[in-house]
Amino acid sequence: MPRTSTLSAAESSGHILTHHREGILLFDEIEKAKPEVADVCLSILDAARVTCGVDQTFDLSGFYPIFTSNLGAADILRAKHLNFTQIEKHVLAQVAATFRPEFMGRIDSILVFRKLSYDIQVEIARMRLEEERRHLSGKGHRIQFDDDVLNFLLQVGFDKYLGARPLRKAMERYIRFPIAQASHTGPVEGMLHVRPAKDGLLLKTLPASMRAPFSK
Repeated sequence: MPRTSTLSAAESSGHILTHHREGILLFDEIEKAKPEVADVCLSILDAARVTCGVDQTFDLSGFYPIFTSNLGAADILRAKHLNFTQIEKHVLAQVAATFRPEFMGRIDSILVFRKLSYDIQVEIARMRLEEERRHLSGKGHRIQFDDDVLNFLLQVGFDKYLGARPLRKAMERYIRFPIAQASHTGPVEGMLHVRPAKDGLLLKTLPASMRAPFSK
């Protein structure tokens, strides 16, 4: 039998940095990180290098570190009458109160993002839907989406607290899962519609005799 191995976090980081000399280092929700991680970030920002647990030191001068945070988001959602200037001031105050001054002093710029507008939500949902169509096509499925599918995904895939994060799970639940159920005999061809009760999507498939030969 072939041998398999599992890399530790340190070994995995070292493996990635060995093969990449430039890029983006993304630290998501940095406010939740342990103090040890903050110390590593200081080393990255100050000296542009990091030493992994396998005693390897890597030059990170070709990387751009980006830190994201949800600080202040819950308070902003509860406050309905704040303009963006007030929101920005509140978030920056939360950031300053949370992170050590030596860390903040090494950050080049801090950006506070506005809430996703409806137009941006539509753009994200349409992009995800097209990505899903290509994914399914790569597996041999020919699926069309009814015009109402996009509106349905906008309703179930966006949350005022979580933004667009629920969209991926909504795609899996309402698109991938019914197609997987219908594909036990082979690739599926058909159209997805919003159910009459508007509580899900309905897959209407074409009989095999009506399907055109598939070619990628």
